[in-house]
Amino acid sequence: MTRLKVFVRLAVAILALIPAMAHAHAVVLPKNSAPGAYEKYVLRVPNEKGVPTTRIEIRFPSNIKVVSFSDVDGWTLEQIRDSSNAIIG
Repeated sequence: MTRLKVFVRLAVAILALIPAMAHAHAVVLPKNSAPGAYEKYVLRVPNEKGVPTTRIEIRFPSNIKVVSFSDVDGWTLEQIRDSSNAIIG
């Protein structure tokens, strides 16, 4: 494959990712935590468009233990659990 073909394929792949990256700007606060700390995290999902956010899905790393969520008016919470009943999403 010529260098030009490789470059074109790479450019197309990058351009295809730009719209996805533009929408993926959720922020979790605090940004840093101490190992073993019990923390309360806030997820902020800004929306600069005239279209409302209708779904947010989060997957947690296996070394994170999630124990509870806060309710958000107008939203329905669905917890995803693994075979040991630990919250994974």
